[in-house]
Amino acid sequence: MACGLVLLLCAVACGKSEEEAAPATTPLPMQPSGLAVGGDVQPQATDLAQTQISKAQLQEIGAACREAVEITDAGGDPCARSIREQFKNHRPCRPDAPCMIARETSSNPAGIVEIKDSSMCQGGEGNVCLRVGVKTKTEFFDVAATKPPEASPSGGSPPGESTSPGGESPSPEGPSGESEISPEPEPDSPGDVTPEEDDPGPAGS
Repeated sequence: MACGLVLLLCAVACGKSEEEAAPATTPLPMQPSGLAVGGDVQPQATDLAQTQISKAQLQEIGAACREAVEITDAGGDPCARSIREQFKNHRPCRPDAPCMIARETSSNPAGIVEIKDSSMCQGGEGNVCLRVGVKTKTEFFDVAATKPPEASPSGGSPPGESTSPGGESPSPEGPSGESEISPEPEPDSPGDVTPEEDDPGPAGS
């Protein structure tokens, strides 16, 4: 009896943990349960990429992402693949066409992808047709077809090369580590100098 009660309590607790971990959802024009974004997430979200898509492409993505709430496998998820293929185009968005936007967040999920269209999704909040989350940063950059930002390269010289503060290459070093200085040419010895002949001047009469 006691063991059964413990198992029942464990099952209830585990069920509650899974429910708490699941992202919140909200009905959207192209999703019965799209990702819900709280007011604390929107101000922290940063637009990373966007592209204009056609009405037909919107329908295609809508069909692939209809049941999607959060992407956890960018390689195997058909919703992720359909989104990635369009982000590769990088077309500038226009007010009269559907626009797909990838937003990076500082919370969970790591990123959000949503499509807006004023003509087909007027009933959605902010004309949002659909919205999905992407769980990790790696998956998010993959879905958005964008490379993660990297530290800018240093302005140093390539390995093995260096320059002096004035921009000139330093003198080569000798075996002792000191700079080698080319010896100045020595003056010719007196015996090597050809004496100039004295001007005899005008011949005497």
